[in-house]
Amino acid sequence: MAEEYVPNYRVEDYQELKEGQATILFPKNNEVFYNPVQQFNRDMSIAAIKTWHDTTNEAKMLRFNKSANPNKAAPSTKFTILEALAASGLRSVRYAKEIEDIDFILTNDLLADAVESIKRNAHFNGISQKLVRANQGDAVAVMYAHRDKDAFDVVDLDPYGTAAPFIDGAIQAVKKGGLICVTCTDLAVLASHNHPEACFAKYGGNPLKAEFCHELALRLVINSLQQTANRHKRYIEPLLSCSIDFYVRIFVRVHDKPILVKNVASQTGIVYHCRYCGTFAAQPFGTVEPGKSGTLKYHVSAATAAERTCAQCESKLEIGGPCWLGPLHNKDFVQRMYNAVSSASSSMYGTQPRMKGMLKVILEELDDVPFHYSHPELCSAVRASCPPLTKVNSALLNAGYRVSGSHTQHGSIKTDAPPQVVWDVMRSLVKEMGRSPKVVEGSPADKLLAKPIATEISFSQHKDANPESRRIKLVRYQMNPEKNWGPKARHSEAPKTKNADVKRKQQDRSHAPEDSLAASVPEAAADSESATELDTVSNNVKKLRTEAARHVSSRSALPDHPQGRLKWTREQDIRLRALVEAKGFSWKAIASELGIHGSPSKVRRRWEMLQPMTAGMWSKSEDSDLALAIQKYTGSGRKLGEPGSWVEVARMLGTDRSPRQCFSRWTITLLPRQGKALPFTRFHEIRGWAWSESESALLKATVDGIKQVQDPVGAVSQVRKHEPWLLIGHDSESQFLPHFWKFIASCVRTRTAPQCKTRWQTICKKAQPAKAMSLDDVKRLAQLVSTHGHSWNKLATKFFLDRTARELRGNYMQWRKAEKKLAANLLNIDPFSMIRDYKGNSAVRPTGDDGFYCADGKLTRVGIRGKRGPLTPYFLALAKTKSLGRGRADVTRAIGSASRGNTRLLSNKVIDKLVAAISLYKNDWVSISREVGFPIPTCRKYAEGLAGRLRSIQAVISDSEMDKLAAASKQEQGATNS
Repeated sequence: MAEEYVPNYRVEDYQELKEGQATILFPKNNEVFYNPVQQFNRDMSIAAIKTWHDTTNEAKMLRFNKSANPNKAAPSTKFTILEALAASGLRSVRYAKEIEDIDFILTNDLLADAVESIKRNAHFNGISQKLVRANQGDAVAVMYAHRDKDAFDVVDLDPYGTAAPFIDGAIQAVKKGGLICVTCTDLAVLASHNHPEACFAKYGGNPLKAEFCHELALRLVINSLQQTANRHKRYIEPLLSCSIDFYVRIFVRVHDKPILVKNVASQTGIVYHCRYCGTFAAQPFGTVEPGKSGTLKYHVSAATAAERTCAQCESKLEIGGPCWLGPLHNKDFVQRMYNAVSSASSSMYGTQPRMKGMLKVILEELDDVPFHYSHPELCSAVRASCPPLTKVNSALLNAGYRVSGSHTQHGSIKTDAPPQVVWDVMRSLVKEMGRSPKVVEGSPADKLLAKPIATEISFSQHKDANPESRRIKLVRYQMNPEKNWGPKARHSEAPKTKNADVKRKQQDRSHAPEDSLAASVPEAAADSESATELDTVSNNVKKLRTEAARHVSSRSALPDHPQGRLKWTREQDIRLRALVEAKGFSWKAIASELGIHGSPSKVRRRWEMLQPMTAGMWSKSEDSDLALAIQKYTGSGRKLGEPGSWVEVARMLGTDRSPRQCFSRWTITLLPRQGKALPFTRFHEIRGWAWSESESALLKATVDGIKQVQDPVGAVSQVRKHEPWLLIGHDSESQFLPHFWKFIASCVRTRTAPQCKTRWQTICKKAQPAKAMSLDDVKRLAQLVSTHGHSWNKLATKFFLDRTARELRGNYMQWRKAEKKLAANLLNIDPFSMIRDYKGNSAVRPTGDDGFYCADGKLTRVGIRGKRGPLTPYFLALAKTKSLGRGRADVTRAIGSASRGNTRLLSNKVIDKLVAAISLYKNDWVSISREVGFPIPTCRKYAEGLAGRLRSIQAVISDSEMDKLAAASKQEQGATNS
């Protein structure tokens, strides 16, 4: 036998990298062989091949057991793998070490150094050359050479870019029932509008820049695989299709069943997509109907209405595809793969948490619904803020439709609800939240909201609105795995160094004119027919060469910035500082002095970068100093916006704030940025400190004067009709437009619009002090805060037009303090006296008339540990008899468990009735049973459980009665057991 080839290498010349059970030798100065981000790809491939192998062996053994031939040999469990584009061979090494029953792996690559790397890594990991067979050759030629008897069970394609050139060879090189693993990293072609012509040429379909662009990329690749397989009377079954980071990874099983090929037309089609609102509709090319005698009839699909605009927002539609419209995954396969990954040890898969998360999300996807919506995009289309995703899911589920997410995008909504229902949900949300002022009349958003709501929408929480993968907190959508992650550079046979490339470019640049001129000499000589013409041409060439040499020498005298991008040195920075001190801010002259012609803006930006800067928030004193510096600067007759103006302001400020920081702080924060900015000539007039009496008087006179104008152009009526919540105030102030305070600020001149509005409200409050909020208003405010959160401006604008945001916050915080004090007082009361004085629905108020009780004696909210809700003082006392700090649910559970094994939880209302009935009717159990609504034995059981904890009931029930209750309970228990 021939001895195995042993590669010659030194381990110290390489860097060892461990992944899974494999350790590869990575060249220290080479960055193209290994990409750690692709570990997830390799982990998923190993798990998928293992799952495919298990299912295939089970199917083989099932057929073998059904066979009636006793001499038939058992099927082999061995299988072969082809890695057509192997590079370093890491994937094949991991396959060999982590997957069982592999006969051999043909590891192929076109480059000689890659093949040498495969042999080196296989030898370093102790793998036989018979198991991992390194091969140098063209991937397509290798696959076509194994089309017949030598076909492989698994073909793995992981190219750099598109896999389109290798698909046909892979389809023919795989066995019946075999597995093809395909990776495509050209998402710039598959998932955007950048190169639709390239996508159609490679995959036979058009991409879309839509919310579901990554899912469409998966379906385009699957369609390309399917069409290629159908030409050879083969059919592919997608087992698992994943959109991962910057690539797609697809696992398909190949069947030799021509009958399945007939179904492809009904599973392939195009998709119509609205460019604005994202509404989509899939149109298959064919339909399948059951015929006579169990046969199937295949028809061409009926054409939809030839519309060019969206039915929802009347925007233009675009067409994507043809693409695959069938299922992307085999749920049984994915479930087995998920179970295997979950039960595996953490050392087997380095990316196990992410694998579990993605597989779980895929299991939750609706497999019969192509494409999905995007939650943020739906809200953006109607100019609304995003509510919780569970709220939208609950509305669709309550309407009777199915809904799920998609692993391809965070915040996706995949549902079988028609577009009309989806937009009815969004219209209901806008109706509940209020219409945005950004919705312009006649815009697509206005057309969306103008349509009537035809579906009954309920936003009550649905039990299936929050998926299980989210509840158990799996890693569902991976963040950026590392810095500068993404696809690495394409590997080449002989990598060139950076210095060699720079020298070559310099040589080409310096010799290009002479080479081009020299090349023109023989052409000119060939065209000349006499010696005189040759002499003339030669003299002209000499003159041109002299001019070219002079041009090259003049270029070399300038600084070498071939791309127009400066690389400043320490000496240039020192010289720049000196020139600024000497010449001021004449950037053009400084650039000329530095030898950088035509780049004064670059010199100015470099000088700004050299200035020390203070990071962090601006203080009030800094804002005042900045305003004074600007006032001083403009007071000398100069204007802001002139060259060097902000540099001078920053210097006058006397801090480490840069000119750009001063400019941003003044123009963005201290000046009104609503609409168009104020002209530079008025910058120095805006103030940022306390209001003077003259300013307040001017503000009051201006507002009073404008109030006399009653909507001369009829604009207020339009605002009140379409966007009523935008009106500024209440009553008289509601007569003005939203830009009212901008106009007031332009009249006052020394203040911004928000400053004028705040000052006016302060003046009005001093003149007419606001009334305290009523109890009903406080309760309403508490309920709104629990729904909308602490968005005080939003609450003041939409629900309390006569209150400011500060007033709402103050009233709410005072109520919270009173609530906590009330809860503390309730914990200090005597529970037995309270129960003794309990009279049904009229509960005792231990803290007096505090205003926090409803008419039935229940509290609105009480801050006791446990669930927050309406608790009667009786239950608080009952909680104290058990243990301080317990909630109503805990006490009720304790009472139920103490009632001789009865685990039924009693509600608040039932226990109230039971205690009141016992106190009223004493030992009349017939009346007690009629009042409570339970049979007499049940009432006795509950009374016995309550009597063990409450003295008031013990006092009512005598010792003899308790003995009777205990004896009766024992007899009933014995009868039940028998």
